[in-house]
Amino acid sequence: MSKPSPSNKSLTKSLIRLPLGTPLADVKALFGQRWTTIKPRDQGWVLRSNGLPVGLRFDQQGLLAYLDCNANSPKLQMQQLSPGMSLEQAQAIYPQLTLTPDAELEQFGILSYNTPLEDGNRLEIRCRNQQLIAITLDNPNACYPDNTQQLEPEAHIYPPADTQACHFFADPNFKLAVLGELNQRQLINLADRQQLTDFVYGRPMDTDDLPFGLVQPVLDYLSHYPLTDALLARLTSVSVDFSDDIYCYCFNYWDGEGQEFDVSSLTGIGHCINLETLYLTCGCDGVSLTPLRTLKKLRHIYADGLAFTDYEILLALPQLESVNGLLEHIPAAIATQLQARNIVLN
Repeated sequence: MSKPSPSNKSLTKSLIRLPLGTPLADVKALFGQRWTTIKPRDQGWVLRSNGLPVGLRFDQQGLLAYLDCNANSPKLQMQQLSPGMSLEQAQAIYPQLTLTPDAELEQFGILSYNTPLEDGNRLEIRCRNQQLIAITLDNPNACYPDNTQQLEPEAHIYPPADTQACHFFADPNFKLAVLGELNQRQLINLADRQQLTDFVYGRPMDTDDLPFGLVQPVLDYLSHYPLTDALLARLTSVSVDFSDDIYCYCFNYWDGEGQEFDVSSLTGIGHCINLETLYLTCGCDGVSLTPLRTLKKLRHIYADGLAFTDYEILLALPQLESVNGLLEHIPAAIATQLQARNIVLN
């Protein structure tokens, strides 16, 4: 299992200390759960994301060959240099820095200087008003992957299917919604639709040529996608929402309007023991709320006007704070008891 997600500050500091030539696996370990698989179209790039002021690129061998920092923080240090440092200070450390003409940068008032380093790598700084705004380290001899090369084996993306369909969940459609939440929060990585389809079929596929409707082999794989109690315990919210990307993986030209993914049972939701928020915005009409009974941390329910059964279960939720979209359906006697506990109903 991946390490917990580091903060932006700690991850930035770790990344800018990396030597070129660091293997992809070691960099991935630093990101922990924040890591997003490098797709072939990325051509080795891990661009700045989630507020990180760092860009990286890996060569064809999966080794770090480019590292760039443009943070506006003098506390960060890369190659003895810090963003915000004066050009004069940088030249005192690297006297051989040479101005490199770059018309595109110069139109924005940015000057670029670079110098070769003893290890064969190259250092570049970019300055505005005689002050460092970016520091780059790269291997000038690196060969980068094109848009056909997969740096991370698919086996690292897609685990073998579970022999038991659904496993924790009685309804495969509800499991699909849970998978969508896990994928959105990067607790699992389904990559993109094309990659998943190619993996399931075992060969490159043109997804546009698939028949309209359910892509049964993909749906079967997702129904058998392996889950654990430890993984489900990391979810604090779950949503049944037909606008989620998960449905596009297994339905060609999904428009969110059909009934193919309607949920008939919430059984299994009790494995999400740390669930705090539940969104049931569509496709759940008439399901029983009884499976919610064991969710001791559930605080908020959003139901968007849908009707359910077994509303008395709401009285058994010790941390419940609000129920939205159900006021017209909850029996008056139960609503009165909920309101007596200062639970917001609307």
